[in-house]
Amino acid sequence: MHKFALLRTQKNEILEKIKELGFDPYNFEWIDGVGEYSQEPAPRLIYKGTDYFFQFDNEEGNHCGSYSPTSESFKGYSSPGKWLKQMSAVKFWLMHLHLELGEPDLWSEIANHQIDGSSFDDSINDPFTAMQYDQIVYGINQVRSYIATNN
Repeated sequence: MHKFALLRTQKNEILEKIKELGFDPYNFEWIDGVGEYSQEPAPRLIYKGTDYFFQFDNEEGNHCGSYSPTSESFKGYSSPGKWLKQMSAVKFWLMHLHLELGEPDLWSEIANHQIDGSSFDDSINDPFTAMQYDQIVYGINQVRSYIATNN
C-alpha cells in the first residue's frame, strides 16, 4: 500500500483559493484519510467543527476525490482527471461550503422560539408576564419580517 500525497504547490494553490473566498485558513486542517477510489491513505482537508471535508485520491495516476457538502447532497465525487480538473472540484466544494456555513439553521430557530405550553394553566386568566409578552412580540415581528421579505 502506498500513500498518495499532494505537491506543496498544489496545497498552496488550495490555500490561496481558501483565502480568496474569504475563509479563515485556520478553520481548515489537513489530516490523513483513506481514498474512496483507491482505498489507500491520502490527504483529507477538513473544515474544523463540522463533518465537511475534501478527500483527495488517485486512481491510476489521475486525481479524483470525494467531498462534502455539494450543491444537492451531503456528499459528492470528483471523477478522475488532471490536477486542473481536481482544482475545479475543490473550488466547487469551497463555494458550497461557504453557502452551507452561511445558511442559518431555521429548524433550530423554530426550536429556540417555541413556547413551552406546560407553563400555561387554563384555569388562570392572568395577564402575560413580561417574558411572555416579549416572546409574543418577538414572534409577531419575526412573522412580519418573514412576510415582508417573501412577498
